[in-house]
Amino acid sequence: MDKYFLKKLIAPNQYTFIGISALATIMFFSTFLQRKVIVSGTDTFLSALINDYLAAKSPVLVSAIYTALAVTIALLIIKVNENYRFIHRPTIVPTFIFMFFITFSEYDVRLNAGLIGALFLLLAMNSFFVIFRHGNILKCLFDTFFILSAGSLFHIHLLFLSAVFLLFVFFSGSFNIRHLFAALIGFITPLVIVVPIIVGLGYGEEFLIYTNYATMLSYNVMQSWSFSRIFYSVFFFIVIFVSIAFFYMTNLREETRNRRTLFFIFVLTITLCVLGIYQMKNFFTYYPIFILCMSLCSGYYFSLCKAKYIRHLFAFFLATPVLFSIYSYLTIGQ
Repeated sequence: MDKYFLKKLIAPNQYTFIGISALATIMFFSTFLQRKVIVSGTDTFLSALINDYLAAKSPVLVSAIYTALAVTIALLIIKVNENYRFIHRPTIVPTFIFMFFITFSEYDVRLNAGLIGALFLLLAMNSFFVIFRHGNILKCLFDTFFILSAGSLFHIHLLFLSAVFLLFVFFSGSFNIRHLFAALIGFITPLVIVVPIIVGLGYGEEFLIYTNYATMLSYNVMQSWSFSRIFYSVFFFIVIFVSIAFFYMTNLREETRNRRTLFFIFVLTITLCVLGIYQMKNFFTYYPIFILCMSLCSGYYFSLCKAKYIRHLFAFFLATPVLFSIYSYLTIGQ
């Protein structure tokens, strides 16, 4: 019975889209029904341009666009796992974890560049994982760094994350100077195209101001921490280290390519956590990206768990944000 329950629970089926649609509907209406703190996700010139344009439109249109963006990311998570199977079987668990944490976030995700950054990061990961499958490395590197560079025009901190990608290229065992040039060309191509256009339109100064502000690290961490940020940070660290511990306990049963893929996700998640701590002024622009990586780690964790524990694990992952959302609803604005 337990095995049957687990199989039906985590496997994509005809009810997957219904579940995603239900969470998307809740996400759409929660922006109007809950007292959420609206945090500007603007951290680049282009994201500011998009936000200013959307802000002039109706709130319904803004919610619809960002809800559709979240659903797109959720469906791509399933597609990426179908392509690489680093999670043992086709599963909807990471998809629902991503949608749930985005839906029940304390803060309003509308006009949050983190969702755009999460989309570009997932696309870059989908391209980058070809390295661990011994595919066309030159094309893989060009595509990956092209996507990261294009995404950094909307979420500047993808530039920092590109260092993690490059680090794993060095340790892939097949790195040479051609691979470095492929990554470099892919990285500078979007910048060479977009930046001259921005400067030519007379927005060069604004572009530099936004870029300079977004890349400044804030070291006065404790002065800017609120209860909610401490809560999320502690919770994220617990999830990360539990996932890593479980990964090392089971890595002997994994294929080498799966170990590399999962270890890459873990390193990327920890990097995001560190950047988020030192960028508290824009902490919640990291939130969608962090939830994306955490959902992939959690999906791997769930796929290896025995069925008799699955209900307790779901209770932990689902009850925690629900209780915190209730706390936020009662305390925000007081």
